[in-house]
Amino acid sequence: MNLPLQFNIYQDIENQLIHATVIGQATPQEIVDMYKELTALANKYYYTKLLVNISAVEIAYSSSHVLKVLNKLELILSNYKVARVACLANYKNDLIESFSEKKSLNIKNFSDEESAKHWLCKANIASPKEAVAV
Repeated sequence: MNLPLQFNIYQDIENQLIHATVIGQATPQEIVDMYKELTALANKYYYTKLLVNISAVEIAYSSSHVLKVLNKLELILSNYKVARVACLANYKNDLIESFSEKKSLNIKNFSDEESAKHWLCKANIASPKEAVAV
């Protein structure tokens, strides 16, 4: 691939989330910086949901670096629900989701944006039972 990491970000007002489409080859620091930028924008709009499509990203570092990045992201993403659209065949994406579960981070991988958005937004819809309790 050899493209530098690039991303387009937009605010999804209807679903109250930040949506990013990311392409290129990523270094550990670029990933950390990207999530810092996404969370800063989410904070500006008081959003807690991020949809990040990284299906066209090449993680250009080893599994041990993935864990180091995740340790840094643990603090950055602890208050967010993050849906990652990723190549599920890549074992590094499994590693990320496993780490997230272990650390009680709300990060989940998906193969398509529709499923990711559904997961992010499903908690916003109160069941009739919850609506009565309010």
